[in-house]
Amino acid sequence: MSAFLAYPAWVRIFIDTDCGVDDALALAVLVSRPEVEIIGVTTTSGNTSAVQAAKNVADVLAVMRHHIPVIAGPVPGPTFTPRLVHGPDGLGGHGSRPDRPGDPHAAPKAILEFCESAGSEDVLLCLGPMTNLAAAKPQSSPRIFAVGGAGIVGESDPGRDPNSEVDIAASTWVVENLGVDWVTINAGEHIWLRESEFGSTTASGRFQRSIHEAYGWHCAQRAGRQVWSPSAYDTIAALAAVGSELGKWEWVTPTFVGSSMWGTPGGDHRMLTVPADESCAGVVRSAVSKALA
Repeated sequence: MSAFLAYPAWVRIFIDTDCGVDDALALAVLVSRPEVEIIGVTTTSGNTSAVQAAKNVADVLAVMRHHIPVIAGPVPGPTFTPRLVHGPDGLGGHGSRPDRPGDPHAAPKAILEFCESAGSEDVLLCLGPMTNLAAAKPQSSPRIFAVGGAGIVGESDPGRDPNSEVDIAASTWVVENLGVDWVTINAGEHIWLRESEFGSTTASGRFQRSIHEAYGWHCAQRAGRQVWSPSAYDTIAALAAVGSELGKWEWVTPTFVGSSMWGTPGGDHRMLTVPADESCAGVVRSAVSKALA
């Protein structure tokens, strides 16, 4: 099945994010696209706390001189540990301190209201753990795109990924009750960004380059590359969610049977597969270049 989706010229999207470095770039890409209307943003704990993630989203939007309603999710429990790969604040040490508390109910409520009012062409994009979506427990939903899963068809446990492991119970509920298009971690293994994608002539380009500094070297070291080269997992999901032409990328039906984390799927699920093809990387790199130009 081709990964190209025939979407309308205008896409309405609601975003739930744990706004780390790659989330911030995905947000910038979506904000820059004239055919995309971002209805609202909620935050959850993952790369950083939900309250810090909300401040990170606000910082990204401020640099781009764009306003979108942002609702901070609940404060994480005492055992929560931020992912240090994104820095102490989720933005590589370049974020600002939160200026408002989280709310255990507001973020799930906002997601539920969006799901109940969404049209058939609207999209919910989940870039972080499923905490808010599972708490919302929608009876019906628009198309859902999510960054989750680490495997491909045939693997014994395709659920083990950083987002799902933050809140396994939430991931299980979503898999068992909703249908999701999953952009897995392995979907981005063949795609990384280069210095040239980060424009130095715009405030947004300079901001994104600065927050990606340590993350880019981490990704390079993990993949055995000798040059600064950040991955773009969340940007891949964002482009898929708004129906970008994805070339040779394909959606496949995953095998969840035997997954110790995800249980039995209750809806229609698909996973995005991305071949090691330069044209696929070109789609992402071009989108980033245009967004930061």
